[in-house]
Amino acid sequence: MSLVFDADNPVSSEVDLSMADSAGKTRHGRLYRLITGIWTGVVLLVVLTAYLVVASIVAEVTRPAEGAEGVNLYRHPLLILLTAAVCVNMLAATFTRVPATAAHMGAYIAHGGVIILAAGAMVFAFARVHGDLLTVRTPQGWSPVTAFYVADTRAIYLADSIDGMYHQTGFDPDGFTAAEPLAVTGPDEDTRVEAVDYSRRTALLPIAQLRITEDGEHRDVDLPAGAGPASRVETDRYVLMYQPDVSARELEEFTAEPLGLHGPDEDRDLALLVHGPELSPTLVVARADDTRAMHVLDISRPARVELGGEPVEMMLHSTVIRPPEREVPDAPVGEAVALRIVRGDWETVTWVPFTTFTDLAPPERIDTPGEPVMLEFSRQRKSLPGVLHVRESEYITQPGSVVPRDYRCEVELETAEGVRRVKLGLNKPVRFGPLQVSQGSWLPEPQQPMQIQLHVTTRPGLAAVWIGCGLTVAGLLYGFYVKPLILRRKGRRT
Repeated sequence: MSLVFDADNPVSSEVDLSMADSAGKTRHGRLYRLITGIWTGVVLLVVLTAYLVVASIVAEVTRPAEGAEGVNLYRHPLLILLTAAVCVNMLAATFTRVPATAAHMGAYIAHGGVIILAAGAMVFAFARVHGDLLTVRTPQGWSPVTAFYVADTRAIYLADSIDGMYHQTGFDPDGFTAAEPLAVTGPDEDTRVEAVDYSRRTALLPIAQLRITEDGEHRDVDLPAGAGPASRVETDRYVLMYQPDVSARELEEFTAEPLGLHGPDEDRDLALLVHGPELSPTLVVARADDTRAMHVLDISRPARVELGGEPVEMMLHSTVIRPPEREVPDAPVGEAVALRIVRGDWETVTWVPFTTFTDLAPPERIDTPGEPVMLEFSRQRKSLPGVLHVRESEYITQPGSVVPRDYRCEVELETAEGVRRVKLGLNKPVRFGPLQVSQGSWLPEPQQPMQIQLHVTTRPGLAAVWIGCGLTVAGLLYGFYVKPLILRRKGRRT
């Protein structure tokens, strides 16, 4: 018994400290049993297994397209917490419930192996770099590959020509805010490019921004791409339309063949503004008398054009991609980043859509008062240890059926040490320096592929995984075969 002073009741009172100690021991005892309990471990294992199953389903369901990544729950802190809880429970249960004797060393070895395996798996999940590479069939064979696209990453690419060297700037969608624009590295010091906005899902539409001057009056026009009434500038003398992503060969066809758009507009001139990655903005004029004219439009420089027998002054400010002001049924929807391009006093903002492989989509060309800039928004690229060539590809089916048995490639790996040829199959990956390359997708049809996607990954923590597996197996063998011998020998001694 002890005397305790109570501030609310300034009268000494007697408290049984043995009861307080007993309550503390009870609380500690419950915590002890919770940490070391077998059922605690079972529940944690069930929860961990359920988490891994959900993570696999979510990654597949949320994948937006072939070759793209879905939501990755394998790198969530909750997975580390669950794995650590299982390991702590296993350690606590082992040291408190298993005697530290020679007969029981198998349990210590096996449980230690499981913990090492779990640590290696966590290192692999959080430290590995993985992605895929793409090779495309050309008349000369499969295109050589020198880099791969890293999964779960984003990057903005900037060059001053379609064949120029693209400068890569990493972009983190989760950490980006419009209040803090991200400067984009480029080859031209006179042109400043910065990311100013981002959307995971937005509709985009190419737009040509022009100033049209007629009879001394100016009007600024945002001309969207398309052939509908909302995508035209119409007067009683001419119709003006805009068509992006046009090649030089298509431009020749526009100027050599009827455009097929003179139906009800036979008495008016048709002016078609075209441009593409390899083509400067060009105004093609098809007159009602079937004569043609072409005018190259320089950014921010007025050009006099004859339309409907009268002079019209046109000045192109920029060709950009932006979300439409009103809903457009055919407008593509997807992930995109908004970039501000500044050159001297001239500036514009354009949205650049995300593409999984830049090899399959032309860059966005933005013409400026100086040199044009080429923009791409994709995943980050990392260099391979050398050059990878697919020399031969073979799609093998089961005998007498169309069920695939193997996707086999004859691959040539070229490094500074030399060239080696290897066979790459479904369950036969190859090593390329520190990377492992394995089969991916053959598109559009595996029988006659035009594209081959191969998976690429590093393998950090793999040594720990193998060591953990070896120790776990060794511990089980010890428990099944060595422990009975030790107990039998002890029995004979007693």
